Amino acid sequence: TLFGSNEKGIEGLLNSYLDSMINLGGLLIYAVIIGSENVFLLGGLLILTGAVAYCNHVAGKKSYEYQGEFWSNQMNFDYLKREALEVPNGKDIRLYHMDRWFSKEFRKLTNNAVKIEGKTQNVFFYAGIGEKLLSLLRDVIIYGCLIYFMFKGQINLAQFLLYIGIVAGFGD
Repeated sequence: TLFGSNEKGIEGLLNSYLDSMINLGGLLIYAVIIGSENVFLLGGLLILTGAVAYCNHVAGKKSYEYQGEFWSNQMNFDYLKREALEVPNGKDIRLYHMDRWFSKEFRKLTNNAVKIEGKTQNVFFYAGIGEKLLSLLRDVIIYGCLIYFMFKGQINLAQFLLYIGIVAGFGD
């Protein structure tokens, strides 16, 4: 699906490229600031960020597999449509009462396409849930550590507010 929609193929890559670069820059700045405070915290954040990236990678890979199924189904549908619309085949279709068979096959192929698209959407749905849960875990850890650092006197209020702003910006 090179040109399938705004979220896929080349257009999807171009649409998401700038956001990806901004997020990568935020991650690097975030890593430097948090890493200067606590190396173990940085390691945990990198692991959680890697897990989120892995969820999205698996979803994209699975979606690509489903696209092969979809296009195979689509080629069968197109073939059947061409044959049903060929004028010379009209006589045979009427003579042998194949109209019901064509209708049944069209329904079957259409339902199959809907199932494949549903599987594709489910993959991204579950990847999104995984991403949100891991992001929640990351934020709980970060906010918890920042509050802990502030109560222990390792950071002052101005630093705390700066870090909270960075965390909030990174989470977007």
